[in-house]
Amino acid sequence: MKRTIWTKLEKSNAAPADMYMDLLRFERKTLCISVDEATDEVLQNPDKARQEFFNPLAEPFGESKCVELLEGFYTVLKGYNTAIADAYKLQLRKYVEEHNLRYAVSHDCRFELTIQGLLASMYWRLRTSVSANREIRQSLDQLEVSVSRLPTALHEERNCIGIATNLVEGITCLRTTNNGNVLSTAIEGCDMFPHPAVKQCVKDFYRFASDYPNLRHGHPGTPTNKLRELKKDDALLAVALVVGFSSYVLDNDSSVPIFRGNL
Repeated sequence: MKRTIWTKLEKSNAAPADMYMDLLRFERKTLCISVDEATDEVLQNPDKARQEFFNPLAEPFGESKCVELLEGFYTVLKGYNTAIADAYKLQLRKYVEEHNLRYAVSHDCRFELTIQGLLASMYWRLRTSVSANREIRQSLDQLEVSVSRLPTALHEERNCIGIATNLVEGITCLRTTNNGNVLSTAIEGCDMFPHPAVKQCVKDFYRFASDYPNLRHGHPGTPTNKLRELKKDDALLAVALVVGFSSYVLDNDSSVPIFRGNL
């Protein structure tokens, strides 16, 4: 990212010759790297400061710390002049749009989480959280395969909805306190819901999948309750609901890690 953005900024007439000294100073402070500025010749030499600024960081840092750096660079540059700060913001926004779905860069160079970024983050947080559980991990693997086949495979919507339902049922049984082994009973032992209606949404979705003819476990269901044939859109809705429900039931305190990118 540094080479992509900064080599372009260097060509601007507004770019100060000594900007890398202040950028490097800010980077070290943000990453808690102890340096004696009075004796460190790198911070007194623009060329040496540039060279070190372009070096890879000594160790990986979390996403929130990276965001803090990128936002802070804008503040440092604004201390020189608005033109170079705005040029940096423009290049940063282009880079984020091309490489990262989580964020949009605001008018004052703040990283703002997007809806598409939030949904992707919820899913990856879910996947990481169940990585040690073989059965649930397999359900996620099966769901991903089914989604990949959904556009072209005949009647794949049935398979997709069935897998999605099994996934949310497995996670509910994992989190329940009453040892229930099906969703309808296990969810009564889940205490994370703020209102009975939210819990009922999960139960009603499970009831649909169980009651729709020949959708789950070969059960005949209730033919008279069938309003129409299933279509691909029903599977898309099922996937969206299940990822949301599963994330919520599995970890009802995951918003802060998701916002910070600790996935």
